[in-house]
Amino acid sequence: MDASDIVQANLRNIRDIGVSLAIDNFGTGFSCLANLKDIPATKLKLGRAFIMALPGDRRSMSVVKSMIQLGQDLGMTVIAEGVETREQMETLRELNVDGIQGYYYAKPMDVGALSSWLSDREHS
Repeated sequence: MDASDIVQANLRNIRDIGVSLAIDNFGTGFSCLANLKDIPATKLKLGRAFIMALPGDRRSMSVVKSMIQLGQDLGMTVIAEGVETREQMETLRELNVDGIQGYYYAKPMDVGALSSWLSDREHS
């Protein structure tokens, strides 16, 4: 999350040639709220640490709801990472998250398994 002028210019140049940028695991580690407005990202991926407490933890719900709204207000697509249960998925949909990623839909797989998985989804 380096917000120096050189890094910002390079990120804008990358985005200008059509590369989509995402901030991964937002809210954990080195991500800084103060820099969020300056990063020319098109996607904001909410870290699993926030998602795993849903829907039962009121405080986590408030933080996730706020991050979704903030990302969308900044023109970003907001994706929730680490979704493992139907309840988490339904809660995030109610909060109007743009995308959901996690074991609830599928675990990591090799190319052959992915082809079969996609084919099965296409025919169902």
